[in-house]
Amino acid sequence: WLSDIHLDPFYATPSAVHPDKCGSDRGADRVYSQVGCDPSYSLVEAAFQKVSSLISQGGTPVDFVIVTGDIARHGTDKLENSFVATQQILNNVSQLLHSSVQSARDGNSNEGGSHIPIVPSIGNNDVTPDYYIDLDHPLEMLQMVSDGFEAMMWPNRNFSDETADPQQEDVERSTFQTGGYLARNVTEKITLISLNTVIYSTNHAPANQNTIDDPLNQFAWLEEQLDLAYSANRKVFISGHIPPAMGSYRHSQLWNEQHVKRYYSILSKYFDQDLVQGQFFAHLHSDEFRVINIDLDDDDTASDKQWPLFLASSISPIYGANPSIRRVAYNRKNASLLDYD
Repeated sequence: WLSDIHLDPFYATPSAVHPDKCGSDRGADRVYSQVGCDPSYSLVEAAFQKVSSLISQGGTPVDFVIVTGDIARHGTDKLENSFVATQQILNNVSQLLHSSVQSARDGNSNEGGSHIPIVPSIGNNDVTPDYYIDLDHPLEMLQMVSDGFEAMMWPNRNFSDETADPQQEDVERSTFQTGGYLARNVTEKITLISLNTVIYSTNHAPANQNTIDDPLNQFAWLEEQLDLAYSANRKVFISGHIPPAMGSYRHSQLWNEQHVKRYYSILSKYFDQDLVQGQFFAHLHSDEFRVINIDLDDDDTASDKQWPLFLASSISPIYGANPSIRRVAYNRKNASLLDYD
């Protein structure tokens, strides 16, 4: 499980995120990036090499990889031709991660199947300007992100694979390019639902669109996917970038209130069936968790239903965190989470 990669291809140059401390004068002698900076290519490559080693070393096979958003550096809108620059960063990371994961799988006889699925989510820095998705005209922005994620999301378009499923890829591509979300059956038991959480953020722009009840029809789609998974006797993991919870820095709600309530209202329908076995988010560059207990019916009484959320730390050291990735263990029979490190 990787998150908040924030590759800065301009690290140790005058175009770095913070040129005063990450530019050519101070950043060049720190190949793996300085704390307070977004990562260099060398740091991202080292992180992906660690992923490769976890796959190739044997032991318990890696079933799939989750990337919970913010692949691009901070401040892409300050770069010349920021739209193209953002897409290029997404594309470079996507290709490198795909290559790292699949080459390790090919070298490990314990890894079954044709390839290891990689499922990313859109982060607020993966669009430009930051947090910007025009809900009336989202296609150009989402097409850009889709093209940038291509190599890791749909590698069968670029690499020979006899098990490729073009029809399923077309369905995923359609929902992602129109809404920024997708659902994929990553194992025989688990459906992974990747949400576009940027559109629920209190920082989403244009701000005058933040009162829309179901932006990009994602909630209706989510209900449909949960119904399908339940009918097929599957379990669900949900991933996204911005968590439906309070932030740990400003102690403010990260999603708009009506969207938080709608989200948990949808999940509550299947609470007793243990359909959703894990929720994976990020954004805060900090290894955290939340246990959500929310008043769903506005009677000033919290629900007796509780939802655990897991938040990953970052590869980027820009906010002082040591670069990190996560390995999550789960029960293959019932998809219940067991542990993580």
